[in-house]
Amino acid sequence: SVPLDYTNVSSRPITLSLMRYLATTTPKLGSLIIEPGGPGGSGTQMVWTTGANISRVVDGRYDIVGFDPRGINQSEPRVDCWENDEQRAVYARAVQQLPSDGKSSLAEVDAWYEVMANGCAERSAEAIQHVSTAFVARDVDRLREALGEEKLIYWGTLSSEVLWRGATYTGIFPENVGRVVLDACEYPVDGRSALMWGKTSLDNVVDSSSSTVAFLETCSSVGPSRCPLVKVEGTTAVDLRLEIEGLLMSLSHRPIPVPGGEHPGIVTRYSVLSFLYQSLYRPNVIWPRLAEVLDALITHQNGTLLLQELAWKDNLAPKSEEGIAVICSDAVPANTISLEEWEAQTRAMTAKSFISGEIRSLHTLPCRTWLGRPKERYVGNFSQKLANPVLLIGGTHDPATPLRNARRLAHDMGDSARLIVHHG
Repeated sequence: SVPLDYTNVSSRPITLSLMRYLATTTPKLGSLIIEPGGPGGSGTQMVWTTGANISRVVDGRYDIVGFDPRGINQSEPRVDCWENDEQRAVYARAVQQLPSDGKSSLAEVDAWYEVMANGCAERSAEAIQHVSTAFVARDVDRLREALGEEKLIYWGTLSSEVLWRGATYTGIFPENVGRVVLDACEYPVDGRSALMWGKTSLDNVVDSSSSTVAFLETCSSVGPSRCPLVKVEGTTAVDLRLEIEGLLMSLSHRPIPVPGGEHPGIVTRYSVLSFLYQSLYRPNVIWPRLAEVLDALITHQNGTLLLQELAWKDNLAPKSEEGIAVICSDAVPANTISLEEWEAQTRAMTAKSFISGEIRSLHTLPCRTWLGRPKERYVGNFSQKLANPVLLIGGTHDPATPLRNARRLAHDMGDSARLIVHHG
């Protein structure tokens, strides 16, 4: 139980959802709070699915504690922008199936986001004022106290949100920092600028391009026996990229219809880009399936496999009102930013990465019509002296949080940070 509003001493309490995987070795060294990325990631689901693996990484010496950040999954306050799941499904399908290139398409997506924003303001007016990262950082400190830890033991993994929360925590509670790991780094200063995550995303697509190249080069090297995209020996990564770009171009003119079956619909440029982008996060698991999906689309104009994959995978951030509420709470108001400015940024991002540029350019567009204003928004300081230095981890082929972010943050934090570079 934590206060809904930390700026109001008389605030009513809310309940956060927690899950714990107990230490397996004695003596226990404490409780390790873990948090996935997003925004929108569930810590309880992370413990349920990976708690045992994380426990093995730390030799079973810690209780592994995950929580759903306020507004996410089972934690209060609930952010709900639709009357029912049918309405949410109509919205998600409409946004996913719009072609993502061109000003007219951007205007249509923007209009759908305005519908969602008004629904959020109508049905969750109180909630969307109280889900900022600043409040979540304060929740983390309450959780630290409840677990009996003098200093925070924390591992933020996977994606961007954790860095904002971890860095925000260290800014608000520098004296309570214990053993803190921030794995995959946003640069939080950019995220609170006029175009919010847009500026951050412009930087973040840099390494996704190298991740894409790695997939194409791997496919080329293993040849037609192991990669269905490769039809003849000697096919290069450049050849494969041209085939994918040709597919995307054709989908801009006309989506591929998928009649009948379990998941009827259409395959658009956006839906292909969405799956391509998701695949960069888990190459060992998804790349073989990605090659099959792309081959079916390019060779046979068959989108059945893709719609099957998208049917059970979570949509990216532009479809999650919970995550959008966090993004837009942390950034300055964007209501005065024109569609022309967003379109220019989309072009700049696409020039850096033909796959993730268009996808990530939509991640902050909902903030243009967002109506909620947070009770607290933390904008710094990210360079003060901490009780203990934090460990930053950056990867050379991270599709969402490039190594450059970790280097910039390490520079700002000075002696209060140590950086490990993971090559892969």
